[in-house]
Parts: sequence; structure tokens; C-alpha cells
Amino acid sequence: MKNLIPLLIGVCTVLSLKAQITLIPDSNFEQELVNPLIDSDNTINGQVATADIENLTELNAVEAGIQDMTGIQDFVSLEFLDCFLNDISSIDVSNLNNLVALGVGTNNLSEIDISENIHLTVFTCAYNNITTIDVSNNPLLEFVFIGQTEAIITPRNTITSIDFSNYPKFRKCKSRTL
Repeated sequence: MKNLIPLLIGVCTVLSLKAQITLIPDSNFEQELVNPLIDSDNTINGQVATADIENLTELNAVEAGIQDMTGIQDFVSLEFLDCFLNDISSIDVSNLNNLVALGVGTNNLSEIDISENIHLTVFTCAYNNITTIDVSNNPLLEFVFIGQTEAIITPRNTITSIDFSNYPKFRKCKSRTL
């Protein structure tokens, strides 16, 4: 009996780890996981098995009608995330430490914090409502597209300055999206 209790605890622990889920409240976001068969239950039900997404390295959710990116924080292996042309008003990418390329252009963002994304080389955030952006903790940046106020498309960012003086690989570009 003494040996059975640790065995039962171990089995319960393994089962609970396998049963972890990530909530995905936006059905359009979840559809972007169901379509390419990332979400193994293949059902729009507001959740995805965390095991289905934790090793995913690329997510392309362009023009999908997404408003809420809740759940993205559990996509911990993402290196490439493009959610261009949606209606996202906030996104938390602070847990996505492997991101190399991030595209959040043409959304409804008023701010974005990329300070934890130290591996970023490409960042696009054009056509949002962003007024400030801090790239001081992103030393590998090579390409940034913010879509300044000369753009005809609205909304448009009103960022007045970004200091790239310590970025030897940085290239200026005005008309490219991720």
C-alpha cells in the first residue's frame, strides 16, 4: 500500500500535465489554429491543448478578424508571429522570448511592449495608434516599420522619435510589412 500512493500521485501528476489547456476566447483566433490542424480537437470551443501550441515556431494569422489575442502567451516557442490586418487592441508578447520576427501592423494597438523580446530582428507595427515605442532592449533589430504619419491609411502611429544609434545592423525602410 505504501508503494501504491506515490505511484497514484505520479500518475495523477502526469495526467494533469497532459490535460493543460490554453484559453482562446476569440473564435477567429482559434479558427486560425483549427484550419491548419494545430488545435488537435479541431473544434472552436474557446480552448486549445497547451501541448498543441507550446512547440509551434510560426503562426501566421493575417486578416483573420481577430480582436483578442488572449492565449498567445502560451505559444512559448514562437519565433515568427504575424497578425497583420486584424482588429487587435492589445497583445502580450512578453512571454514569447524566442521571437525573431513580429508583425502587428494594421490593428488597433495603442501600445506594445517588446522589451522581453530580445531576439527580435524584424518588427512591424505600422497603422496602429501607437505613440511611443521603446526598442532599447532589442539589440538585434535590423528592420522596423512603424508607418509614420505621412501614411494615408488610418489609424496611424504618431511616434515622434526612436533612438537607433546603438543598432549597427539596423536598416531604414518605409514601405514594407512583415
